[in-house]
Amino acid sequence: MSSVRKVVAVTKTAAVQKMLRRTGGATLAEITGVTAWQPHSARAYLSGLRKRGELLRRDVRKDGTTCYRLGEAAA
Repeated sequence: MSSVRKVVAVTKTAAVQKMLRRTGGATLAEITGVTAWQPHSARAYLSGLRKRGELLRRDVRKDGTTCYRLGEAAA
């Protein structure tokens, strides 16, 4: 009996967007940890989201770390 496995490729950008949609958002360290991007590359990606019209919120967590969250598209 043969089994068929479905392979789903998750891109780094898709993983980051999923993290940014979480209630707690994502810190720069979390983004670089998942993607293996350098911090300047992660910040450039976040800047690119803003330039495409995404509403990117920057918040500070209770422990003092900065996190980013995606909101609804800017008008």
